[in-house]
Amino acid sequence: MLKNIKSEQGSALVVALMLITSMVIITSSFLMAHAARMRVAQRDLNRMQAFYAAEAGVYKTVARLSENQTVNFSQTPRNESIHLFGDTNATISLSPHGGFLKIKSTVKFRNQTEEVCALVGQTMPPSFSSAITVGGVQHALVLVGDTSIKGDVVVGHGGVKAGSLKGVGFTGDKLVHGKIEQVSPLQMPRFDDSILRQAIAILQKKQTQALQDFFQEDEMQIFANTSDSLEFYLAGETDLPALLDSVSKKSTVFLFSDTNISLRGAGKIQMPIEVCATGAISINGALSFDDAIVYSPESITVSGKSGGSLQLFTQNEIIIKENANLTYPSLLYCSTHTTENKIQGSVTLKGSAHVVGAIALAGFDSTARKIRNVSRVTIEKGTALTGILYSGYETAHLGKVAGSIVTNRFILYEAPTSFHNWLKDAKVDRSKLNRRFIIPLKFGDKIKPEVVRWL
Repeated sequence: MLKNIKSEQGSALVVALMLITSMVIITSSFLMAHAARMRVAQRDLNRMQAFYAAEAGVYKTVARLSENQTVNFSQTPRNESIHLFGDTNATISLSPHGGFLKIKSTVKFRNQTEEVCALVGQTMPPSFSSAITVGGVQHALVLVGDTSIKGDVVVGHGGVKAGSLKGVGFTGDKLVHGKIEQVSPLQMPRFDDSILRQAIAILQKKQTQALQDFFQEDEMQIFANTSDSLEFYLAGETDLPALLDSVSKKSTVFLFSDTNISLRGAGKIQMPIEVCATGAISINGALSFDDAIVYSPESITVSGKSGGSLQLFTQNEIIIKENANLTYPSLLYCSTHTTENKIQGSVTLKGSAHVVGAIALAGFDSTARKIRNVSRVTIEKGTALTGILYSGYETAHLGKVAGSIVTNRFILYEAPTSFHNWLKDAKVDRSKLNRRFIIPLKFGDKIKPEVVRWL
């Protein structure tokens, strides 16, 4: 009997020890899991704080650029360190990105490093607060047909009046749905295109070096490959999605050529891309770019259903046609050039093309009106621009603009005659452009930088 009791006591002790051990293991596991979750949560919190600190670095840099109006944006890239709080600093890298500025901010906070990158432009200056500004001719702005202007108009002492052309008069209900400001003497609003010309110079230099390197290598299509950059030599037609099929979305791609090239295919091009050719560049099919900068001294044509965010640079001709759809914040820039007594350079929207962004035809010269063939921006019937248009020469406007036009003068051609400062069946509505619409840098006297988007 006593032996059985001792045996049962021993068994109970073993069971109790097993239960205690199990509880210790369970509790320890719970505490370890909780500690692991806390470490993960703390790491995520530190990462989040580092991320927001990096964003703060961008905004602080933008504020400093706004305060310092002497900054030469065309002389970037450059690096600097700015203090945020406590012992936390942001490493800032500034570099030109077409007509905009790219700001990269890197912050290390409690062993967590985060990097953010933003595209920066500027808010619209007062010169784009009006629907139309005519800065080069004093005679009247003449409206014909179903022309509609919603917003203020700045013109010379001739003002705005209704006209008649081939038996067709002005059929609108009101000349201008806004104020008419008559100014004398007229002056084109300030536009410093140095950053845009610098963008061309950067691409030309990069192309020259790439061509030199290419012809020193074996004849391979891909000749340069780094962890974050790829360079391709192109000639003739190229199926772009097929070419970039195996390329990381985080890579930067540079396409270059010493001849004419045609980019075709269908698909979304998500990595940053730069295209530079000595000859003409054609983009067709159904290509959609997230972030592309394109340069040709000859011509750039975007057609089919292609589009996306494109910055196009040329000295000669840009054509957007068919169903091409360029999204915000696209830029079409023609620097123009002079040969003998002829100023060449044009930007043309045809078919059903739509552009959201900025069109700039630079190089205003007071002698331009004395030259028979001058450069111009043409917005054909059926096309649309949402944004701003700046033309240092002529503008032929027959389509729709949801935004603002600043031009030296308008031109209307009805065979066989050209009518200076006439508009026919044109639509301009300043009220449809968002007040926070950000444009490329260096328009106006005072620059107020602003983040366009996060890259």
